[in-house]
Amino acid sequence: MLVKNWMNKEIRSISADDTIEQAAKLHKDNNTGVLLVFDNSKLVGVVADRDFDRASVSEFLPMDKKEIQNFLSNIKVKQIMSPHPLTVTLEHTMDETAEILLKHKISAAPVVNDDGKVVGIINRNDIMQFLMSVTGGDQIGYQLNFTVPDKAGCISEIINIIKNYDGRVWNISCSYHGVSYGFRNVSMRVYNVKHEHIQELLKYVKGKTSELYVVDYIQNSRGFVKD
Repeated sequence: MLVKNWMNKEIRSISADDTIEQAAKLHKDNNTGVLLVFDNSKLVGVVADRDFDRASVSEFLPMDKKEIQNFLSNIKVKQIMSPHPLTVTLEHTMDETAEILLKHKISAAPVVNDDGKVVGIINRNDIMQFLMSVTGGDQIGYQLNFTVPDKAGCISEIINIIKNYDGRVWNISCSYHGVSYGFRNVSMRVYNVKHEHIQELLKYVKGKTSELYVVDYIQNSRGFVKD
């Protein structure tokens, strides 16, 4: 899954020499999380919620409304923006982009093409939409969460059990976080299994792992499968 398939092509931008008052109005009127800042058509920074918060005037300062307005009208966007913004390309994967946003603690990143031109923006909400799609968030069914030895064939055995009950696997995700060496966590989204068969299916899957946690989206229930 590539950024170009998930990015927002509608860009909200402002000039580096515009005032923070103008930026705040644009930010509010368009309900946008991030404004891109340009100087002579060159991307020079971004203005996000935290930048507005940092530049806001404290309510405890002895200034009336007119003084505050005058104060804000004299502050330029270039004075509060975050310069040298991180960018991603159209061919960045969504996984890579999520890692970049998380690692650098930013809410969005401009997207550039091969010529370095800004063609969109990708934000945390886009990442969440992507995750909902690939994990089968819009599919009615079951989510199976378990730990298996990290060796060939372990996951295939469980997939074969699911197939025996005419089940379909929408998504499989794996992680080594929080498990002993030689094992891995698996989350599997399953659907198309008749409800009267699910308990029998889970019994066989449980036989392949020490612990099995199931989310039943049909009955709106969840819990560990007991022996």
